[in-house]
Amino acid sequence: MGRFCVTVLLLLVAGFATHAAKLPSTFKRCHKSDPKFDDCLVVNIEDAIHQLKNGAPELGLDSFEPLLISELVIGEGSGPVNVQQNFKNVKLHGLTGSKVLSQKASLDQNMLFAQSVTPMLRLEADYDMKGRVLLLPVFGNGPCNVTLVNTKINHTLIGEPFERKGRTFLKWVDYKVTLRPEIVKFHFANLFNGDDRLGNEINRVINENWDAVFTDVRDGYEKSFGLIFKDLANRVFTRVPLKDIFLETKLVWNPITNIKEKIRANLGLHIAMKSLHLAVLSFLCFANARKLPPTFKKCNVNANLNQCLAEAIPDAIRQLKTPMRKIGLPSLQPLVIPEMTIAPGDGLLGFYQNYTNLRVGGFDKISCHKVDMNLESKILTMSCASPQLRADFDYYFNGSISILPIYGDGNGSIVLDNVKCLHTFYMKQYQKKEKTHFRVTNSTLDVNPQHVTLQFNNLYNGDKFLESNLNVVMNENWREVYQELKPLLEEGFTRVFAALFDSVLRRVPVSDLFEGYQDAQL
Repeated sequence: MGRFCVTVLLLLVAGFATHAAKLPSTFKRCHKSDPKFDDCLVVNIEDAIHQLKNGAPELGLDSFEPLLISELVIGEGSGPVNVQQNFKNVKLHGLTGSKVLSQKASLDQNMLFAQSVTPMLRLEADYDMKGRVLLLPVFGNGPCNVTLVNTKINHTLIGEPFERKGRTFLKWVDYKVTLRPEIVKFHFANLFNGDDRLGNEINRVINENWDAVFTDVRDGYEKSFGLIFKDLANRVFTRVPLKDIFLETKLVWNPITNIKEKIRANLGLHIAMKSLHLAVLSFLCFANARKLPPTFKKCNVNANLNQCLAEAIPDAIRQLKTPMRKIGLPSLQPLVIPEMTIAPGDGLLGFYQNYTNLRVGGFDKISCHKVDMNLESKILTMSCASPQLRADFDYYFNGSISILPIYGDGNGSIVLDNVKCLHTFYMKQYQKKEKTHFRVTNSTLDVNPQHVTLQFNNLYNGDKFLESNLNVVMNENWREVYQELKPLLEEGFTRVFAALFDSVLRRVPVSDLFEGYQDAQL
């Protein structure tokens, strides 16, 4: 990858303001409580970008058409481009013509993810370079033009909030971009000290091999543009309080919403429980006591309780082909989860993962070889297995896996074969209407498959060659991929299963769960 440095002395503004500013009155804003918040941002961000063609005096920003950059240095690559490109007096045209394709805000994690396309991104500058391109010696200085056509750009922003004079602002500390142009056109004038014949030939060779040339120095361009965009974004976010960018809406307190937000806050990932078909939050219903369905096998506390539970639990799961709403259980064939989001990790999986419409199947094949229900300590431990668990979903990715960029949205699947699970529930007792109930206070889950198969369709916006190769790489390294996903997936599913079990416990008294149970035992 190309080494790089960039001096982003944007001539449009100098230094950060220490006083709060306001967004231009023509900038439209979105309410965080709007269920279509992300869609609103797509429209309003694009509109704001178009308006910046005329600048934003309220924020001290001059026109973005062109965007002026004092100096830009793209280091030599590790492949065909063994030359450092030094650009001065840079004029960047075309940014205000960008169209925002999609946007995902994770404000509780201070993160934004977006996809955009810029029809024509043209860099005009004075250049100076010396080295080799495609093994050909090249040197010169003078005016140049680098044009990226129909460039799809993935943006990943990570911020840190800070307080100033009692108001909360946000500083973007990391802004990563990936650039995927349809074609790149280069023209360097005055190569070889003005030898037109050699200069024209080098320009021709570079343009005929633009893909190899740009790919080799792409890293430098991406990091440079990331620094430029971060600087521009911070001109707004470090000046304008967050409450004036993302509007707050006062709502009547809703306990279900509050619980859902606590769940999200406690996870490196967050699980969107809204409209959750599996009624994960139904434990807030304090309805009359219920009984287990008559088809569920009941076990006696005085007669091989654990052996009986090892048979009864899988049998009950197999019966959940349809929901049993009276005891708060959804269908598990498949288990439906509307959304699951995983933030970028620090290791191999450095990309944002958003999964929607998850359908997890294979629970009907579960068997439990060991169950231990300790009524005294109120701890249930289950060692179970399934020949296969399969999740089908729609996904959105943006970031990198190892050193490879990854982005795209489409459908996919993750298949776990010969899965062994160890699930432990920790409970406490309480009384309700003169009946003893348990409630789940904590749980842990350990999931270990013998093999994992991953398939993601439409990666790289449908580029079949790149999609196929990345799927191959992930499956060849499935152990490393799964080890990074494992704690996040376990955390999410632990909470789902704990809420499901808790929903049953809060409805069904302990005496109706186990035959021969007496309150005096506890």
